[in-house]
Amino acid sequence: MGDKYFKTALKTLKETHGPPNEEFVASSRDRMKVVKGVEKVMKTQHLKTIPEIAEATNYPTDMIFNAINFLMKWNGLRLINKRGDYPQYSFEVDEE
Repeated sequence: MGDKYFKTALKTLKETHGPPNEEFVASSRDRMKVVKGVEKVMKTQHLKTIPEIAEATNYPTDMIFNAINFLMKWNGLRLINKRGDYPQYSFEVDEE
């Protein structure tokens, strides 16, 4: 299946269902900004708990929690330990 197949499929979907919902597209864009911000903080400052990440990024903890779950599912973030009442997270290190 090449690009032609996907372009045709996308065109058919747009004709059938109309253009994408702009509100959904905007909220998706905002969620990805939070995910990228959390990922950057985790990789540069090595902050581990959700409150530490929230403080560094100035996002609410519920948005940080959702970003952490996304990163755990798709980008190799792992729960490694507990510090007090909060779990600590870290990106997997490739062992060579």
